[in-house]
Amino acid sequence: MISFATAKNGSKTCIKDGFPLHSSYNPEKEAERFAATLEVPFEPSWIIITEPALSYPAQFLRQKFPNTKICAIRFCKDFMDYDKNWDKVFYFENSSLKDGLFNFFGEEATGSLFFASWKPSENAFPDIYIEAWQNIKSYITLSRDVLGTRIYFNRRWNKNSLKFALYVKNVLDFKICKIDKPVVIAASGPSLERIIPYLKANKSSFFLLVVSSAVRPLIEQQLIPDAVISTDGGWYAQEHLKQLKFFKDIPLFISTESYLPAKMLQSNAIVPLSYKDSIEALLLEKAGINAVKSERNGTVSGTAAELALQLSDEVFFCGLDLCSSNGFQHTQPNELELDKVPSDNRLLPLETRTALSTFASDSLNIYRNWFSTRPESFASRVKRVYHSRAPLKFKLGNIEDIDEKAFENALKKHAPQNTAYFDTVQFQNLQTSAERAKKLKDYFSELRKAFDDYYNSNKLVENAPFELELWFKSLSLGDYLSLSQRHEKMSETMYNNLKDSLNGLEGILNRYDN
Repeated sequence: MISFATAKNGSKTCIKDGFPLHSSYNPEKEAERFAATLEVPFEPSWIIITEPALSYPAQFLRQKFPNTKICAIRFCKDFMDYDKNWDKVFYFENSSLKDGLFNFFGEEATGSLFFASWKPSENAFPDIYIEAWQNIKSYITLSRDVLGTRIYFNRRWNKNSLKFALYVKNVLDFKICKIDKPVVIAASGPSLERIIPYLKANKSSFFLLVVSSAVRPLIEQQLIPDAVISTDGGWYAQEHLKQLKFFKDIPLFISTESYLPAKMLQSNAIVPLSYKDSIEALLLEKAGINAVKSERNGTVSGTAAELALQLSDEVFFCGLDLCSSNGFQHTQPNELELDKVPSDNRLLPLETRTALSTFASDSLNIYRNWFSTRPESFASRVKRVYHSRAPLKFKLGNIEDIDEKAFENALKKHAPQNTAYFDTVQFQNLQTSAERAKKLKDYFSELRKAFDDYYNSNKLVENAPFELELWFKSLSLGDYLSLSQRHEKMSETMYNNLKDSLNGLEGILNRYDN
């Protein structure tokens, strides 16, 4: 319990379970000393203080760091009246603090954030204090991993985006509009297998959007998707899409950073997805290709959910297990699994491979947290389907889980419709690949000159125009973040990295000519 009192100097103070949260003599002087002794070895973009109670440190932090925004992490709601003193306030609620920090600051800002603790709160809230700092550590670790992934995969994503802009042919002129029946998203978790009979029995009552790894098991059961979605940039992504070579008219929603062989880019019906936050958007613009705005997500199921909610007010997930399993991690047959079978032998049997699925996965935990922390506008419109004989292992926050009978009853409320959603969608009138290649070559020549000019201008990296900033992040992310956080100009290392990466992209265009 928190009790409030008056300090010797007449200011307000407070105590939590016998532990004073501020000085009983002069709270302002105590807060001033706190700010004065705070050693920050760089100029932070944000300073985040855990439970500063009556917010006395805020004014002194602003005086010492005039160019820095300040943030509080609250351990309780007793000090809400003082939230106005901060630029941002988070309230600790178990693991959601980590997600809240990541959703607000993202991964790029991590290196310019400074976290500090208001010491009196450590003794007053010992358990919450420990959990909150564990969440802060988890946020920093997650950001490091995401940045590492981006730095590692950026080169591949850039090549995929350029190949997409160069080779894609049958691009649907798709416009987001509401449909009057639910969208069912089929993910590839093991629980999908038990739900397939109910999907087949009610197919005309919903729009079936299938993630790439679930294509094979559905087609094997003669359940043809209305559309497929893929956002994976790895070469193995093409394995999951093998079956679409025989169903070229099934629209494929695919992010331009995803891997898709040139033959499929030229033969299949494509709906491009663009995150609008990287060079993929610039390449599409230069190539004259219109794309659907989509949300970047660690899992294709998240991107599929955001897309489905634009199409319908009612979305059902099947196979969204997001947990370890005692057998295969995916519903069978699975393309990647089929590729591995020939390598099984007596010394490295199938059981050795599938045993990995029984262990907890950090990636699955991240995906569960994302779904579990969706706002009410999301959670109230999404339901997850399971079979009553095999309950799901984890809840996903406020997203409702329903069994097969409730699912079937929900579908029966919608009259069967034979009209396909894409019947009236036309193809975009695109330039030839040769014409696009010439435009992209000219653009890269201009870009190379822009790199030279900015390197010679001695301007700070952080002040680059938006378009150049996108290229800096895509071609040399580590250098860009390091230099911008130190408020420095482009280094020779970054300049050379930019040129080398651009050479690699231009090589793709040169190979096209040959």
